Amino acid sequence: MHFDKRGVDFSTLPLDDTLRSVNGDGDGDGDGSRRIVVFSDPYCSYCKTLEHRLAGQPDATVYTFLYPILTPGSKTMAARIWCASNRTGPWSTWMLENRAQPPVAASCDATAAVLARNLIVGHKLRVMGTPTLILSNGQRINRMPSAAELEQALAVAGEPSHTASTR
Repeated sequence: MHFDKRGVDFSTLPLDDTLRSVNGDGDGDGDGSRRIVVFSDPYCSYCKTLEHRLAGQPDATVYTFLYPILTPGSKTMAARIWCASNRTGPWSTWMLENRAQPPVAASCDATAAVLARNLIVGHKLRVMGTPTLILSNGQRINRMPSAAELEQALAVAGEPSHTASTR
């Protein structure tokens, strides 16, 4: 599998600004040990395919940075999702079922700041497109991986971390 050589220190990523989803092992007792970050745009068709693949992966914790860069509507949809009380529910509904979300709540003031921070993080990491994946060991994949590549990446993501610093 080809991984980008620019390592990312996973422990420095601002994961509070992500959507966090933990997949079990089918018995309801998964440990989420295989950690991965995904930069994703709500209108990215490859990201939607990736979401379907990730949903079936056992013991995976997926941290999704909403990264609205593809269409004029991307930021609005990302805001709708971020403003929801249970963010992962609307994200899954949109990405897996292609069903739209309710309008942005008037009291959701933090959204613009979160999305701006996500764009800054992406720019610092040179995220040029979606999906971009970062494994817990710091390696990254700058494209949509095949199903086999995704499984291999998640196997790597479950190994003890040996992060490299970003330059």
